[in-house]
Amino acid sequence: MSVLRKKVLWYGNQGSADAVEITDIENISISLGLDSTSNNVDITLKNPINKYENSIINHKWINNDGTIKIAKDDVIEIYLAYNDNQEDIDTDTDLFTTADVIDTDVMYESKKSTIKFKCYDKTFNLLNKIWTQSITITDGFTVPQIIQELIRNVSETGEANTLIGYATNDSDTSGTLYTNGNGMYDIDVRLVSQGGYIQDTRPNGASPASYPVVSMGKLYKPVYEWIEELSQIEYTNHAYELTNLTNPCKLKHIYYIDRENRFHWYYPNNIEDYTFVTGSSNESGEIISIKLKNSVFDVVNCVFFNAGKSLENAGMIGYYFDEGSEEGKLKIKYKPYEHISVNMKSAEVTEGNITIGEDSVVTVTSTTPITPSWTSASYASSSLYKNAFFDEGIRKAKVLARDFTSNRGSPRWKGSMAIKGKKVIAGELIKLTAYPIGIVDKFLRIKKVTHQVNNKSWVTTLNLEEDEKETN
Repeated sequence: MSVLRKKVLWYGNQGSADAVEITDIENISISLGLDSTSNNVDITLKNPINKYENSIINHKWINNDGTIKIAKDDVIEIYLAYNDNQEDIDTDTDLFTTADVIDTDVMYESKKSTIKFKCYDKTFNLLNKIWTQSITITDGFTVPQIIQELIRNVSETGEANTLIGYATNDSDTSGTLYTNGNGMYDIDVRLVSQGGYIQDTRPNGASPASYPVVSMGKLYKPVYEWIEELSQIEYTNHAYELTNLTNPCKLKHIYYIDRENRFHWYYPNNIEDYTFVTGSSNESGEIISIKLKNSVFDVVNCVFFNAGKSLENAGMIGYYFDEGSEEGKLKIKYKPYEHISVNMKSAEVTEGNITIGEDSVVTVTSTTPITPSWTSASYASSSLYKNAFFDEGIRKAKVLARDFTSNRGSPRWKGSMAIKGKKVIAGELIKLTAYPIGIVDKFLRIKKVTHQVNNKSWVTTLNLEEDEKETN
């Protein structure tokens, strides 16, 4: 019989102090998903009476001065495993997640006190960081290289006493996790060609195998917004492939940060990571419950958008219709994307192609032929350059509109499944067969994972959803 093993370590002083094991845990709730805003950890401690001193009842997690011992920005490590023997936790292989303490809730009731700590893991802290940068075609970055650049920019530790860190410089491809405070980055952001987990060879035998060299510029936007846009098919396929409908990347790429703080970005495939079966002789004993629905959720198959002002101060208005939609009616949504124009103009100012006056009037200052920031092509006149700016703004808006409609255009299976505690990752694929409810060999993507842990049990709930349909 397998036995639940768990270990929780607390590193005080913002992670620089020695580890202290927390043993009086009432429960742990861990939520990890593809949505970077959903990754959090809640830990509730019993906070028992420690001693009586000077007529005051002192509790375990309260300092003598009355402050709570575990403070904001301290680091928590959680280790979980089901062992079939009496072996203890293996701190090398059983690390579940590393999180930073953000909030504290306290409760006192009938002489019982508890302290609840809300923590955010590295995915939340990293991908919600705000970043401003302009990357042009002349920089020569492919899509995965831009992602690597972004993650490095926002994950550099900059602290001498960092608890852990990857890489000692930009060319370090060893993948070594330095624990002596010498690590340079919180996150392992190596490309696959460097031994890492950011895919830099396109799927399906694509030719060319390399991802396109693209441009991107954003002002004060969270990193996940950058990566979301770069993961769309309009960026992972070359322009002529999209025009000729020969694009090898027909699905949006997936990304996440694993429990060892390694960044993954890859094209989803139909090779399952796990197989679950119920209602047969080879039933998977891990399944506790299943709840699925085949439906269209929040149907939107057409987006009218505003991408901001063109170089001639005219509105860049357009629409995107999801041609793969199986919905019989037109379901329309308006989306304002004015930031597209703002970011593009900022990049063009950086390139030296335009200036912007106080009255927002744009003046083309570059001599012809003009090479813009978003392409290596040149334009023989200001008029052609302005038209190209308009077309690129519309294209960028359609990228965002397509992402918005991708999960809202056609009916798909969606729901949840509870299983015995298991280390699974949002983004992985399962193949599910449940004969009692008519589900046979259904491929479902894990969108979110929630773990509930107490002293006796560990239950994992998977939020599942079919992949979007491939599109040209």
